[in-house]
Amino acid sequence: MCSLPLLSHDRALGVLNVGRERPEAFSPQDVELLRQVSQQIAIAVENALAYRQIEELKEKLNTERLYLEEVPA
Repeated sequence: MCSLPLLSHDRALGVLNVGRERPEAFSPQDVELLRQVSQQIAIAVENALAYRQIEELKEKLNTERLYLEEVPA
């Protein structure tokens, strides 16, 4: 089993766990490749979280705008 953290800007986003049935498990080259892959996955996860946060803020702003349009002056 190979476990690699998904890190972005010194923030842990999760863990990439990869298993293999062969007894020799992973070579150093395999681990390096998985490390590089985990970095790319961390970027994708961070982008997805940021996108979700932006969508939530846009929805909140839209709700507040509608409220302010309904309030009499």
